[in-house]
Amino acid sequence: MKRLVVTATLFLACLAPVFAVDVPDEDEIKSISDKMLLDWNKAMQKDDFAAFYKNDCAKVWQEQTTAEKLGELFNKQFGGQKIDFSSAVNEMEPTFEPEPAIAKVGDFEVLTVQGYYDTKPNRFSFKLKLVQEDEAWKLVGINITAAKPTDE
Repeated sequence: MKRLVVTATLFLACLAPVFAVDVPDEDEIKSISDKMLLDWNKAMQKDDFAAFYKNDCAKVWQEQTTAEKLGELFNKQFGGQKIDFSSAVNEMEPTFEPEPAIAKVGDFEVLTVQGYYDTKPNRFSFKLKLVQEDEAWKLVGINITAAKPTDE
């Protein structure tokens, strides 16, 4: 069977200053990742990233790109496919691996939430990079893949 690899990657090296923050608890991590992944999925299905851009992307990211450019990038990365991951997010528990962590990036603290949903035949994996902005977690990077697990 052909291996389907779908990747979308964005990461910003220049982040706005943030205050020191702690890694959220597991329930909040799941809530954050569910929201980001479902909002991203909705944007992909509608081929319209305006709401995702406005509601989920950090201001520093918004200063460096547009909703239209995000849509173009993701559509190019996914080859125009409209793979719907919403049922995995809504019905399955993700495996967070490695554990979510905050790391300094220059003068900034970035929360990395990485994991997967054990979907078949391809595993739906994600990596979210977030900063706190106006007391909410906002994206500064996202990587989504759908591929055969490497451990099989």
